[in-house]
Amino acid sequence: MANAGPQDVVAKLRRSAYADKFQTAFGPDVFDTLKAFKDAQAALQAFQLEDPSFHPYNSKYDLYAGNKIGGTLTPAEHRGLWEVTTAIFSCWETVSVHRKLN
Repeated sequence: MANAGPQDVVAKLRRSAYADKFQTAFGPDVFDTLKAFKDAQAALQAFQLEDPSFHPYNSKYDLYAGNKIGGTLTPAEHRGLWEVTTAIFSCWETVSVHRKLN
């Protein structure tokens, strides 16, 4: 946040306490601005997706969406998901048409 651009993010990474770990993970040329920025994004994404401390998502829907054990929906739950999904898409479709007309 509060970074003017990728170069600011990379400068902070280079000065960080974990810069050596970042370099070990992504290679010696990691602090090339564009490469480091992309690698930082990949590292952050992996953390957000994989570390349970970041997201304690354990609802039945989360298991279903992640194709994990315990995520099998009942027929009634499938119908409910269909209803919600249909309502969301119809709403966005209305917004999209409204924006095109105005």
